[in-house]
Amino acid sequence: MGDESEGSFRSHLQYLRAFNMLYGDKHVFPDNSNVLPSVGERLMQTRRWQNLRPLGAHFEDIEQSIRNAWGTEMLLSMNGQLAGDDELLRLVNNWSAVQVYYIFYHVTQALMLARNQPRPESHEITKRQYTDEWLGRSIDMAPWSLGVGSAGYINVPAGQSVTNTHHWRRCTEANCVDIAAVALRATRDDRLREAWSEARERKRSQKRKEWREAEKVRLAKGKARRSEPKFPLPRLTESEKKEADQRLRAYSLMDYFWRLRIKTNYKDSSMFTSGPVRASDTKQAYRDLVQIAVATLLVHEMTLAKLIGPTEFVQRMEQWANLNTPRDMGARIYERLALIKNI
Repeated sequence: MGDESEGSFRSHLQYLRAFNMLYGDKHVFPDNSNVLPSVGERLMQTRRWQNLRPLGAHFEDIEQSIRNAWGTEMLLSMNGQLAGDDELLRLVNNWSAVQVYYIFYHVTQALMLARNQPRPESHEITKRQYTDEWLGRSIDMAPWSLGVGSAGYINVPAGQSVTNTHHWRRCTEANCVDIAAVALRATRDDRLREAWSEARERKRSQKRKEWREAEKVRLAKGKARRSEPKFPLPRLTESEKKEADQRLRAYSLMDYFWRLRIKTNYKDSSMFTSGPVRASDTKQAYRDLVQIAVATLLVHEMTLAKLIGPTEFVQRMEQWANLNTPRDMGARIYERLALIKNI
């Protein structure tokens, strides 16, 4: 278990580092340099941002979702502040992975409501809408806009290409796109293997159905009843595999964090607790989880502010922060608030 958890942690540590490097966070623990202003500037330079217009929604329409996102960030920050040693921080990281996913979940739901669309009713619908929002158009805002589908990678950063690399390699500026791509491809491949298994089951069910229909015809002709045979799980042809691949949607950063949430909650809860070899790796994982959460909040808050109106959004955001977020708890909402005031 120790070796398996160590290998798994080592992979995801590089994945998290890669996603943060893609938006410009090249720092490692304990450096806390602030790259949020550059993230905001990048977003405002995109055509997607420049084409945004208010759609008539008000803060009350998104209030529950965005407050859930802010509250989740506060808990994420507070847990790290209160974790006094390496052993406790390892446990914190288990829940931090879950909290980061829910930040994606809540801001995506807020964004759909701000666009006057119905609130998504499931995780799958929310993930699909995130994918449509960030991957459904050409935009250079990796890692949020980076994805992978049946035809290959989507929105690879300008001037770069994806090359094969091992995910245990130390993440650098030179290979962060490759490592992030590995994480997204592995996430989609997990689901693709499930889709193939489901297709095999459907194929077996069809054979069983055909046999039973044929048996009804035989019995109607007065022939003796036969014992139903066992139907082994059939293999898929290459064309059937390709068809399943083409039916499967593109996968995004939010899908990766869903995968990480399921892994740490249900499949391998020891990854963050037993996997790190050094205490500094535990701290790096926590830092990168927080950083991607904070940057994800910023790009969605800026979008929401433009859809709803900056004045109303800033007023409500500042009111919530003052009532609920102590400045000494490490939450970054005040830094983002200062940036959004300048939109």
